[in-house]
Amino acid sequence: MSNEPQERLVLLRLALEGGETKNTDFKPDLKKQDRDRLVNAGLIEAEKRRPPKGGRAALYLVLTDEGWAWLAEHLDGELPPQAKPVRTLQKLLACLKAHLDARGYSLADFITGPPSATKPGSPADIEKLIELAYLRLSGGRANVHHDAAGEGIDRRRGARRPGTSRRWRPRSRASRRASPGSKTSS
Repeated sequence: MSNEPQERLVLLRLALEGGETKNTDFKPDLKKQDRDRLVNAGLIEAEKRRPPKGGRAALYLVLTDEGWAWLAEHLDGELPPQAKPVRTLQKLLACLKAHLDARGYSLADFITGPPSATKPGSPADIEKLIELAYLRLSGGRANVHHDAAGEGIDRRRGARRPGTSRRWRPRSRASRRASPGSKTSS
């Protein structure tokens, strides 16, 4: 790219907008020749969209997958020197790039959030989700068993949750063998 620092700034700004924005709302202003250069490089798409309720079509800028990849690869590059917080921003972007590379995350997932249905979590994340679901169902208490009626039984204390009257007691082996429907050996 001919003006790489300026184009990096444009792509970064577009990424921070979630990957797409209306051309007229885009800052810094993007000249047609710069926009066309990014479109020809395959880093962005410029598409006209009509509002759902009619009206005049507007030009939208959309960061392509190639644009996301290029930006992720070049996060630690230079930005235009006229920007005041350049050094701070460059340091932040270099740290962010190192963080993303170390964890194997894409820049798109970092900014827009990972798609939860297609990207499974780590075993620790899954265990935490199971634990949270269990605690929500047990009213925030551990070691609670639910009987067929959905009543919570606290096995540690042998008592039902508040609001229920029956106590839970383990049956003896003899009563389990004699109960209807149980298997008996002959």
